[in-house]
Amino acid sequence: MRWLGFLLRAASVFLLSAQLCTAFWFRQKFGKVEIDQILFHLQPASHTILYSDQLTVWSGIKNCILGPILYTTILMTLFSRARGKCRRVGDAFLALPVQAVAQLGAAAITISMTLTFPASAVAGEDWIATLYREPANLGIPRHKKNLILIYGESLEFSYGASPFEGDLLGPLDHGLLARAKSFPHFRQMAGTGWTIAGMIASQCGIPLKPLGIFGQNRFGQNASQFLPNALCLGDILKRSGYRNVFLGGASTQFAGKGLFLQTHGYEEVLGREEWLSEDSQFALNEWGLNDDDLFAESLKKLAELSRSNDPFNLTILTIGMHPPDGILAPSCPRDFGDLRDSVECTAHLIDDFIESAYAKGYLAEADVVVLGDHLSQRNSQHERLEAIPERSVFNKFLTSSDLPVNRDEIDHFDVAPTILSALGYALPGGQFGLGCSALGTVSCTSLVFDPLADAKLDRSSPFYNALWLPIKAGQASGPTALSAHPSGQK
Repeated sequence: MRWLGFLLRAASVFLLSAQLCTAFWFRQKFGKVEIDQILFHLQPASHTILYSDQLTVWSGIKNCILGPILYTTILMTLFSRARGKCRRVGDAFLALPVQAVAQLGAAAITISMTLTFPASAVAGEDWIATLYREPANLGIPRHKKNLILIYGESLEFSYGASPFEGDLLGPLDHGLLARAKSFPHFRQMAGTGWTIAGMIASQCGIPLKPLGIFGQNRFGQNASQFLPNALCLGDILKRSGYRNVFLGGASTQFAGKGLFLQTHGYEEVLGREEWLSEDSQFALNEWGLNDDDLFAESLKKLAELSRSNDPFNLTILTIGMHPPDGILAPSCPRDFGDLRDSVECTAHLIDDFIESAYAKGYLAEADVVVLGDHLSQRNSQHERLEAIPERSVFNKFLTSSDLPVNRDEIDHFDVAPTILSALGYALPGGQFGLGCSALGTVSCTSLVFDPLADAKLDRSSPFYNALWLPIKAGQASGPTALSAHPSGQK
């Protein structure tokens, strides 16, 4: 019994140490994150962690498991050998009531250090159902332009502002992109602050919530569909005759990214596994294919797509600016010795890709959208970023559309309707999902102007849950929203 009591106390000390170590490690690595982001990754297919940054995984094991084991061993050894007053202090600390209080305190510290919650609560209805608009009778343009959609990992306007020295984003303000439409105030809403969430919000006009994971949806490799009842950009383009292709450096299995794309109209999805099977000589980094190789492969794919007679959507996702220190492509110079090199590298690689595509004639019938997937999470430059009063997700819309910009402020939900408007689709009222087009005359209002938007998005939504319900055999993915008649827009 004496050994049983000792082991129980040792387990309690380990749990206490593990909580505190995890809180400090997580805060240092990622800062505070949304509760939904944590819940989203607590899914049956937890083995997808194997497809993430292995250096970060090993860092977590050392700091959150091995470290607490070492600290527990040291403390329990000291307590067992203590005498006199020190022994009485040790016994008091190890007493179960004291440990229970300590555990609760550690849990409170962990939550306060790692999680963010909506600032206020709103009562009432299913807000997502109330705000969501399915674009019924969406008019298809007679002339279908191609789309090149580039997501820059953690790309935000802040890197081009003070206190960052130099012009890190300079290449994205020159050449062709100097003529692009841009929205200086791009607000990040709840459920959009990490890569897969930013992609879903910008393509489907909805946030990413973990609700379906704990209901009927078994997410990850155990599922065959990802938000199958949602209507997304890829669905609309595929039904209009487009070929959707995705190229990314990281594994498409991580966080269900590939499953989402394949569920929503993408015919070809290439990531880490595909690059390895295609050419084992690729020099991969801890996440996957380096960005310089990614853009070289993207240019080849663009040439292939341009030779076909079908309209296409080529979507590209970089990894170079991934926190905490970035992943510098081998061809890029190391001027600063920190994350700023990756920021500058990303800007140059995107600009070089666009200019090369233009020189080869691939952009004659194409719109180009460059978009940050989300604001940077905590990284080695967080002190500079936190000194900037208003941070904004990077965005550039290089389009031949003559539709005027109707405002300066947007959010992720507004991206899909803005892209569709630029491509010539007729959106009733300018609405799609929770978004409102920022181009042309619209009758809708963006959620970016609603001070309670985050709280509304955070509320439970049966409507949203239903988007996860499996599609029955023979049923099309997503709502039927395309009209049978072209809109006649050019």
